[in-house]
Amino acid sequence: MASSDDTRKQQIENEDVRISVESSIQDKLKQVPSWKSDCYISRVPEALRKEKPEAYTPSMVSIGPFHHGQLHLRPMEERKVQYLNNFLKRESQANLKDYIETMIELEECARQNYSEVNFNKVDFVTMMVVDGCFLLEVMLGEDYNLSSAKWNSLVSVDLILFENQLPFFVLEGLYQLYIGDSSQPDLTDRFLLYLASSVKQLLIPGMELRIQNSSGNNQLTQPKHLLDLVRYVLIPSSLPSTSPYSEPSCNVQLYGQYAPLEGNNLVQRMRSATELERASIKFEKNKNPTSLLDIEFDKAKGVLRIPNIRIDDTTEAIFRNLVAYEQCIDDYSYIAEYAGLFDDLIDTSNDVEVLKKNGIIETVLVDPCMVAALFINVPKKPVGGFDYTANVRREVEQYYDVPWHKWKGGLMLDYFNNAWASISAVAGVFLLCLTITQTVYTILALYE
Repeated sequence: MASSDDTRKQQIENEDVRISVESSIQDKLKQVPSWKSDCYISRVPEALRKEKPEAYTPSMVSIGPFHHGQLHLRPMEERKVQYLNNFLKRESQANLKDYIETMIELEECARQNYSEVNFNKVDFVTMMVVDGCFLLEVMLGEDYNLSSAKWNSLVSVDLILFENQLPFFVLEGLYQLYIGDSSQPDLTDRFLLYLASSVKQLLIPGMELRIQNSSGNNQLTQPKHLLDLVRYVLIPSSLPSTSPYSEPSCNVQLYGQYAPLEGNNLVQRMRSATELERASIKFEKNKNPTSLLDIEFDKAKGVLRIPNIRIDDTTEAIFRNLVAYEQCIDDYSYIAEYAGLFDDLIDTSNDVEVLKKNGIIETVLVDPCMVAALFINVPKKPVGGFDYTANVRREVEQYYDVPWHKWKGGLMLDYFNNAWASISAVAGVFLLCLTITQTVYTILALYE
């Protein structure tokens, strides 16, 4: 009887625990914000931000809610209103009331694009009108204070930071009101041309042609925001059909990325530029690249062709924000893979010099160590997480493994890399031949 009472008591106690736990979890669930399937603008992951906060923080102008009102950005708020005023003075059938009404209609959709918004309706709509018209005036304006080198560099980079974005459909809504029934270029085309002229440090030489080809492309999906548009210009249009990434059975999971396999081996890291040069591998710039990753290896000639890239003191921030964006979207990590490739190629300042002399890198940075540090610092995919460049990496490693290539490359670098070294080497060979000849004649004379 006592045993039955104990069992009943235990059941009641367990039920009380269940009810308490369920109530506690329900309270937590009520506090969880609804999932935003259309969220394309979020905070940079803390693991990335803490490495270099200034790379993700605008230095001159805030766009959107995340950095709005920060003390160091307030001077630009007056300038934004000036640009709004200039925009409203442009010839258009629309007026301020029309722009506000359209933003009120788009307000809820725009909120859904952000991971968090702590603005009331009035402040949020005001921000969209002011920031949106500012961006359009920057793009449309003929007379910029922004066109000076200092302003252009700082502000242009601010406009493509991940946390400093407006949804592109907000800009599109304002732009359509502005142009009305008039015949005007597509907004995406306008911004592509703006990027080509104002954010040159973003572009590899030759990418201007890709931008021109993209202009007027009716198949181009509307970008999510300006950073998304930048990424579109830089990445391949699709993964190659031969990419191991397209074959799920050939991949293993590694730190959240896919590592293609060949047999039982992970795809090799690319060796440093100096190592490859000593294995008779020559570097050439790809003169007609279609993307940052338009990299090819000519096995017959031992030539690695890579699009050349312009590097300055803003390049790291640009790449960091592109990589941060890639971590927050459901797409292949092209930019992170590119950063990983250059991190492999560049170990020391000597590697930078090899790439500079072959036209792969153009830089205004005096110290090559700064270029090396850039690619070391930029987040990238883990070792083995390379797919798009897997075939090139594999072919380069196979070429490197041939002993003759290393022997020939070492000989050329050590003895034939300049005129005096070549003369010394030829003289040494000539002297060796004379010595051998003299020895042979001496031996023959002994036998006679």
